[in-house]
Amino acid sequence: MLTRAQAIEHGVSDSAISRRLRSGRWIREHPGVFRIPGAPVTDRQRLLAATLWTGGVASHASGGRLLRVDELGGDGLHVLLAHITNRRCNDVVVHTTSTLPDIDGRAVDEIRCTLATRMLIDRAADLDDESFEAAFEAACRMGLTTLTLRERRAHELCGQGSAGIESRPASDHRRLAPEPRVAVGGEDGAADPSEWAS
Repeated sequence: MLTRAQAIEHGVSDSAISRRLRSGRWIREHPGVFRIPGAPVTDRQRLLAATLWTGGVASHASGGRLLRVDELGGDGLHVLLAHITNRRCNDVVVHTTSTLPDIDGRAVDEIRCTLATRMLIDRAADLDDESFEAAFEAACRMGLTTLTLRERRAHELCGQGSAGIESRPASDHRRLAPEPRVAVGGEDGAADPSEWAS
């Protein structure tokens, strides 16, 4: 999987890209994002393409699957962006947020995604109390988050009133989660991805 910008950076001209697309040597996955045919199409491959196209990070249900926190549940391809976008794709759900600092992300198998703590905060509004606690406990067992970290990030992301969140039920946590927004549209070209630390 590669973007037009990456191909050009490695010396492949626009005309060479067009020839490879016409000949079937490359397949357009999204505008400005290409894959080489032959290997089976997998969910991870589709998720990587979605993050390259939008410039976002795997999040919500997709991020949960990537981190193997299956208790977060959900399906579909979800990406999170720190800005509004008008890109549209039927099989990609684009969430936007006002803040997405480096502390909330990492690369997993070369796919940029939010960390489990941020994922729990973002998914809190969609999960019932039992599911939220099961996901939190699973993430803790895997060493992906802690009660202290959950409280601190919730306070930083959601502002005053979130202190003591570790002792509150998930229903109270939901009110503290940042309000998700979904952005859609039809802009051509892939985003220029910036690397998050592994």
